[in-house]
Amino acid sequence: LAFSRDGKRLLGAGTGGTTAAVLPHLRGRDAEYTFTDVSALFLTRAGERFAADDSLRYRLLDVEKDLRSQGFEHHGYDVILAANVLHATGELRPVVRRVRELLAPGGMAVLLEGIEHRRWLDLIFGLLDGWWKFRDHDLRPSHPLMGAAAWEALLKESGFAETAVVQPGQGLFAQAVILAAAPLEKQASHPQRWLVCSDGTGVGERLAGLLRGRGDEVTTVVSGERFA
Repeated sequence: LAFSRDGKRLLGAGTGGTTAAVLPHLRGRDAEYTFTDVSALFLTRAGERFAADDSLRYRLLDVEKDLRSQGFEHHGYDVILAANVLHATGELRPVVRRVRELLAPGGMAVLLEGIEHRRWLDLIFGLLDGWWKFRDHDLRPSHPLMGAAAWEALLKESGFAETAVVQPGQGLFAQAVILAAAPLEKQASHPQRWLVCSDGTGVGERLAGLLRGRGDEVTTVVSGERFA
């Protein structure tokens, strides 16, 4: 789910389970939620399930393909929620880069991913071709799921500024919430103006010298017998 740069749009994905949990927390807020999937069938079903909520938008999105060719502008979302979806792709590196491209500067990706291998998962989901879709064998040698540390390394490699992992109590198999922040937009370099009030101990003068040394403009104020 992704708040846009103006705080109004959200980007989501999946069959609707995570969306159903998130929507109650958005009611009464100035937010727009975009439910995305690669299949028009899932969008139709989601439209029927969430018909009472007019804050939702429904759009096709294949994160393995070029974003702009699908009508998605770069840096348009503030938060992206992807629950057990990114691992179901062939190449994680370009997919994660596209997630970052969707985020506004300072935006947040919130990923829910399984982080351990379990035979029973393979027996169930292994019957689907998509479970074995991965081709990036340097990242995922023999299984679609990666550990939390591998996710953090990939996110940082893909240009995210900060990452964190939350691992709740483990049930049938370990999952983690992986947070990744997009870097803040760099401001154009120009001199800053400072007013430094100095008490005569020398700290203010040294600070003023450091600021001037980096090209900023500094006005120093010191105490005296009269105002000047």
